[in-house]
Amino acid sequence: MKRARGALALSVFIAIMMPVAWCMLMLSRSDIALTAVGLYSLKYFTVLSNLLLAVASLVYAVCLVRFMRSGARVPHWAYLLKFAGTVATTVTLMTVLLFLGPMLGYPLMFVGGNLWLHLIIPVAGIVEFVFFDVQYSLSFKETLVGVVPTLLYGIAYCANILINGVGTFPNTNDWYGFTMWGVQYMPVVLLVMLLATWLFAVLIRLGNIKANHLA
Repeated sequence: MKRARGALALSVFIAIMMPVAWCMLMLSRSDIALTAVGLYSLKYFTVLSNLLLAVASLVYAVCLVRFMRSGARVPHWAYLLKFAGTVATTVTLMTVLLFLGPMLGYPLMFVGGNLWLHLIIPVAGIVEFVFFDVQYSLSFKETLVGVVPTLLYGIAYCANILINGVGTFPNTNDWYGFTMWGVQYMPVVLLVMLLATWLFAVLIRLGNIKANHLA
């Protein structure tokens, strides 16, 4: 029950703070790196991945309250949805730490709402899923669920470039630099992203299994 309370607290924290951080992002200056005013911010995987995690956390929180009151087990689909959101925001976190940060500078990555969406909420999601969500153990095959958000976004992202062109700054359609080595290498970049996403999914699953054994 103590773990359930911890999971509930972190899930509620994520579900509340993501909309707050998103509002900060939508109302921020448009010249801040990787931000857009208003609903245009939805073009970024950062926002979409955090939004997925926030929705999953809200659903999971409701399921946890029911579990704590009646003992009803959290549905497996809600667990998988939470896993997908956690993996997606891990992709955001690691992309910032390993790629965008070195390229654009870390201070720009952690300004205003981006501090929450690039760092705090993704880390909270990882901690919550790995250490507190112990009602199930994911199968190895189910790690592929964590790849789905990146796959869908990647397909839409590449299709937009192929249909509308790369464009030029500040109106580029390639804000994540998929075509820096040429449009012909986009499939390779996408494949690398999908493999990296799957690796994150596998590692998160392993961490959760370890925590399950300690529960």
